[in-house]
Amino acid sequence: MNQTPKGRIRWAVTALAIAACAALPATAAADSARGQVIVQLDAGSSADAVKAQVREYGGRVTGDLPIVNGFAAELSDGGAASLQRVAGVREVTRNAAIEPQGVNVAELQTAYPSSVDAIEAWNRPDANVTGKNVGVAVIDTGIAGQMKDFEEKGPSKASRVVASVVTNPYATSARDAYGHGTHVAGIIAGNGTERTNGDLLRNKYIGVAPEADLVSVKVSDDLGNATVLDVIYGLQWVVDFKSQYNIRVVNLSLESTTPSSYKTDPLNAAVESAWLKGL
Repeated sequence: MNQTPKGRIRWAVTALAIAACAALPATAAADSARGQVIVQLDAGSSADAVKAQVREYGGRVTGDLPIVNGFAAELSDGGAASLQRVAGVREVTRNAAIEPQGVNVAELQTAYPSSVDAIEAWNRPDANVTGKNVGVAVIDTGIAGQMKDFEEKGPSKASRVVASVVTNPYATSARDAYGHGTHVAGIIAGNGTERTNGDLLRNKYIGVAPEADLVSVKVSDDLGNATVLDVIYGLQWVVDFKSQYNIRVVNLSLESTTPSSYKTDPLNAAVESAWLKGL
């Protein structure tokens, strides 16, 4: 880029990539006689008493689950049915594998597009909702621009990460050394269908706007640390250059460690100002 940035904002030309999160199917640990169950208890009931019943039915407790007020156990079908009738037991549920998420592309392994009905929108002939020619600014830790998931469709293979800027004075480069920004960018606009044949990740992951342009606004240092001021600088840059890169969406996946009233908080004010300017 030919412009000279002011203050502490630094420029870099980069391409971005999606660090996608794999869907991890749960596996049912079972032998020929017993299978895993999840036991939920009524409020105030004795876990020790119910665990004793598990052992009496020939099973064994395998772990506590305070998040559901219960525990896990290995138990036969008959034992599970008997345990369901014990006083204080709310529910006994057989463990099961997670259904792999797949929509349209048979091998797709991400749930984000379907969870927001993006797939349905993509298939509407009267709408352009894949993000093509729309800029999305990701205010985060940077984006790994070399990944194929951010390449344009077609023979050019140009990166859809059209610009990068750094607002953190302690960052040594515009690249994403921490990973969070790349992960977020992948959810927004990654496209694994552009990976080459033979690549094990081809067609596995796709973002909700897989043709959008991305603008990386690195507000953190290389270890992911940032301040409110770093973020406000980033928002200011986006407002200043939104027309140049057709930035219509800004993503901030962060929170302040010192929240205050929306009437006085500067980060809230910066976000509202960006919104009022059309972002």
